[in-house]
Amino acid sequence: LAISPDGQYNETGNGDNAVRLFNFEGAVIRELVAPTPGHTIEEIAISRRGNQLAVARGLRGAYVWENPLNPEGRVHRLIEAPRANHVCFSPDGYKIAVAAGKTLRIFSNQRHQLSVDEAPDPIRAMPFYVSGRYLAWGCRNHVVYVLDLLRSKQSSWIALTLEGHEAAVSAIAFQKGSANAFNYQPEDFFYSADESSRLITWNILTNLPTPG
Repeated sequence: LAISPDGQYNETGNGDNAVRLFNFEGAVIRELVAPTPGHTIEEIAISRRGNQLAVARGLRGAYVWENPLNPEGRVHRLIEAPRANHVCFSPDGYKIAVAAGKTLRIFSNQRHQLSVDEAPDPIRAMPFYVSGRYLAWGCRNHVVYVLDLLRSKQSSWIALTLEGHEAAVSAIAFQKGSANAFNYQPEDFFYSADESSRLITWNILTNLPTPG
């Protein structure tokens, strides 16, 4: 499930080879059918501008639809194999990350592959930080890794290794903090959850190097 940036519709996918776009009255406004049949849709993501919709389709790889509301919009296959489990857009919409097991591939929004990296364990969750510089991996080995995509690949992208979960990490979310009624200073918070139902709040991103 995903919601369009303008809040006008939501997208759902299941095991019948189609992504359906619904308005908030529950009516189907568009159905996107992948060119190859088979396998459950595992994750959907939509770009911030709403002009691209990416889908991880398990053993059938990952696809991107251009202008998903337009009947003339085209579909492109990003990867065929191995299994595509997760997909997400950078906040600026210029990068698409696809996880397939332990393998991370990052593409430009023009579908050119920019890089490939390997996680220490199969990736179970994968969001970009709001600046687009950082990408988090939640893995089956109970560990969360924060990648700095501006680092040289020769020195490893992994900037932080966070341990504290007791089961496979199943979800990650970033939040940009703000001052509130208790006069706390703005901070960056990072949340992760695992399959044992444990939720951890990390207050660590302010210790990362600032974008430069």
